[in-house]
Amino acid sequence: MAVVAVKSVSAWHQSVLIRFIKPFRSNLLMTKLAIVRQQYRPDGGAEKIIARSLDGLKSADLDVSVITQAWPKNADSHYQIHQIDKAGLTRTAKVRNFTKNAQQRLTTQDFDIVQSHERLPGCNLYRAGDGVHAQWLNIKNRHATPLQKCWQKMDSFHRYILATERQMFESNELQKVICISNMVKQDILTHFTITEDKLVTIYNGINSNQFTPAWGEEQRQLRQELGLPQDKRILIFVGSGFERKGVKEAIQAVAKTNEDTLLLVVGKEKKIKFYQALAEQLGVNERVYFMGVRTDVAKLMAASDLLLHPAHYEPFGNVVLEAMAAGLGVIVSDFVGAKDLVEPNQNGFICEAFSADSIVDSLAKCETQSQLQQLGHNARHTAQQFTIERMVNDMTALYSTLMKER
Repeated sequence: MAVVAVKSVSAWHQSVLIRFIKPFRSNLLMTKLAIVRQQYRPDGGAEKIIARSLDGLKSADLDVSVITQAWPKNADSHYQIHQIDKAGLTRTAKVRNFTKNAQQRLTTQDFDIVQSHERLPGCNLYRAGDGVHAQWLNIKNRHATPLQKCWQKMDSFHRYILATERQMFESNELQKVICISNMVKQDILTHFTITEDKLVTIYNGINSNQFTPAWGEEQRQLRQELGLPQDKRILIFVGSGFERKGVKEAIQAVAKTNEDTLLLVVGKEKKIKFYQALAEQLGVNERVYFMGVRTDVAKLMAASDLLLHPAHYEPFGNVVLEAMAAGLGVIVSDFVGAKDLVEPNQNGFICEAFSADSIVDSLAKCETQSQLQQLGHNARHTAQQFTIERMVNDMTALYSTLMKER
């Protein structure tokens, strides 16, 4: 009878009734959550967090859909995958078309919460995993030539992202923003007109059992297995996009240390020859190992002594948390969001971005094996506090808040 009654009233009365009922829907049905991510790159930090989140959300009372252009073929059938066709020749056209098509797809579905990992105007929850584009461009401009600044200002991609970013952050439809570090939170407040109560800091989580330490004899055996020298202090860098991640300064820092220090560079880079040439020019080509993309990163970390992550801009840096779990002290720049986790002289150090000398100063404070191991033990303890369960609990609590507000 209730259904007949609803159908018999006018469209206007029906819309009023639906608005009245919808706030109570979460008490009767599962909350419908849409997660939006344009691309899935297996080695991407954002994708790792999405995968960890989805795995943790299985036990929550959520009906989860993923809106994307690409997702693994073996994606968990527990979720609905909404595939959006790729379109556009330039990167500007590609991101513009995805934004438009994702917005259209969302209008055809009745989602309670749209959690976007892309700058998507109209979403009610945004996870700022890519940081603030306006802040990244500001940092780049500090070290750019006048010609580079002019080119950057004219670049259609940057102009589109800046406009879309502002439109999203200053939209009334945006209820909350997940900030993955305090640095990102401050960057948002600096660049946009948005109230602080919309910003919620939720740190990334990790399964610390997947990155385990190897100290003493276990580390010696691991180095032998990997073909690494036993009597050296081994630094490791892991990441792609070497320019933004500060690999140039890392190589320069190695050149300023003695021959007992090596650097493992793990990751993908289009301009790899530039960095190889730099190492040769500085006379450290035999102390800098370019290892490419590896599937045994956890082993390489456990065989190393310190993580070096002197990024020019890194909203968080999952690799920092992974290295800590592997029992490594870390050296991160002051433009890395994961610096929130670093207690100087306890589990790592914070250096200045763009400064090889600042990295060297940090390295000078952890030269002995006992110093390195103490940093590693403390770092492991830190990582164990940032569990996937903690992250998922924080996120589901936020979903509950959003549903109450709606």
